[in-house]
Amino acid sequence: MKVDNFLEFFNFSNSIQSYEKINYGGTEIPKYALEEVIDEPGNKEYNYYSYNFKTDNYNMRRLYWNEGIFTHYLYHQKRDELQKMLNDGSLYKTIMQQVIDTDKKIDDTVKKLENSNNDIQLAKRNNDTEKYKKLLNNLRLIVREDVYKNMVFV
Repeated sequence: MKVDNFLEFFNFSNSIQSYEKINYGGTEIPKYALEEVIDEPGNKEYNYYSYNFKTDNYNMRRLYWNEGIFTHYLYHQKRDELQKMLNDGSLYKTIMQQVIDTDKKIDDTVKKLENSNNDIQLAKRNNDTEKYKKLLNNLRLIVREDVYKNMVFV
């Protein structure tokens, strides 16, 4: 994204920016920035911008789904930690690592619980693939909520 486009569309009042600034033609622009946006149906999403010195442009990544959950928590509950990660440029890497760790924990827990759940085992033995998938997805949602409470929101 060209810097001019960034300056035109970026909502400075609804964002957190790194303290490090870059002088771009007499204008101070943030090296890293995180913008909270509301999409069409009204969901919160986050745009992460990092300035690329080689191309003199911004790289932009949209953080939603699992990345958005962690970003939302940081944005609204752990602002100081978020600011620190923006300042040192580790925000995106930290968020992605958190998502990987959380997903692994969810998968491991679902696997353990799947083996002890009678309904899931019965659906599996009866080759009722549709019911098996539904039960497994439901179990995953339950586990996901608990894992996020214990891993992310601490």
